[in-house]
Amino acid sequence: MTFSYRIFYKIILLFLGTYCLIRATVDDIRFFPNFTFPRTHINEYSFVRTSFFATTASSAFINTEETKQIPALFGDFDLNELAVALVKTGKPNPLRSDLQGISLPFFTSATYQTQAGILEAEYHIWGNPYSDIGGFSLGGSLMAQRTNAAYRFKFDAVESRLAFITPSDIILIEKARKQAFSELNLVGDQASHFGFGDTTLYIRNFHNWDYTAKFRQIQAGLTAAVLIPSGLTNFSAKSHAIPTGNNGFWGVQFGADGIFQIKEFMQAGLYLKISQRFKKTKIMRAPVNNEPYVYGALIAPIKIIPGATLHLSPYFLLEELRPDLCLGIQYTLVHHIKDNWVDMRENKTPQTTLAQPIKFSSWAYEYLTIFGLYGRRNTSKICNDLLPEFSVKIDFPVSFFNAHHVPKTYRAVVAFSIYF
Repeated sequence: MTFSYRIFYKIILLFLGTYCLIRATVDDIRFFPNFTFPRTHINEYSFVRTSFFATTASSAFINTEETKQIPALFGDFDLNELAVALVKTGKPNPLRSDLQGISLPFFTSATYQTQAGILEAEYHIWGNPYSDIGGFSLGGSLMAQRTNAAYRFKFDAVESRLAFITPSDIILIEKARKQAFSELNLVGDQASHFGFGDTTLYIRNFHNWDYTAKFRQIQAGLTAAVLIPSGLTNFSAKSHAIPTGNNGFWGVQFGADGIFQIKEFMQAGLYLKISQRFKKTKIMRAPVNNEPYVYGALIAPIKIIPGATLHLSPYFLLEELRPDLCLGIQYTLVHHIKDNWVDMRENKTPQTTLAQPIKFSSWAYEYLTIFGLYGRRNTSKICNDLLPEFSVKIDFPVSFFNAHHVPKTYRAVVAFSIYF
């Protein structure tokens, strides 16, 4: 490639990257994994990447030993609890008089699916990573995303306290459930979102060392980011939809990363991050009779004080298994400390029951990732060309330590990157 062509392509990449710096991938989302590819290039300080991912989930980790259907993340659904909650908020009881006051549990299941297209970029803007001050980069990505949550409800006659149940009773109970949802203004048993994810603007300072601490080469970096809530948020008619971001909360994130070249064709890496979203008062659904909060009978101002989110992700990579082919494995742990919910109404009648959503707001997911990279890699300190790379990644949910209160989501990713 001639010098003029290299300059032309870099100008195009710079234009795309500058455009996409308005948004960035966010990795503190509860309902599906959204962490990006690990850093595997020590000598390339800039890149542009386009990728597509799809996820699916039909069950959830309640704790390390227990797996249930996804709606169990919000609590068990009992129609009588919801009916009493409706009465407390001044709405009619949808149940027939002889069914009132009797436990009417439902077996609920759901399927969560997401698809997203992402354009990412990071650019070395200033400095030399081999100097005392190191190099500085700006990075970000533009993501368009579609989410879909489909719920199914079935009256659990075995677990109910009804001594005798007929098929007509079951039909009547299901009709009462639909009437209750209509009183709540919940639209159907399916909820979809389409839009952008949250925005992250970050700066990274990184250093390179050759033949240090018994490694052939090391790159270590520190990042500081602001998290901007540009993703779609839930609202009362679709409170059981999957948010495309972190549901409207501003925040900050600080991180550290390292790439360690162990041998000529072997490297390891590590990510450490901590995110903190800021408190916010939201008009949202709230329970008044211990019903799951996504079906809360009351719409009220609730101040949510989010807990911190911790992110740990080591990986290992084998390079040049065949010419230009690399394979790697990655482990990711993201743990969110529980939030605090406060009812901000002046008149707190009826009284909200927030203990359950507070308890369920703590979550953690673990993933084992297998990824493959195919593309030419640079072994010198200066990149003389644009280096294209095709990559695939599959994320498997696991529970080695403490996965809890998260969907058991599988994700597949394909990407094309250019390093320079």
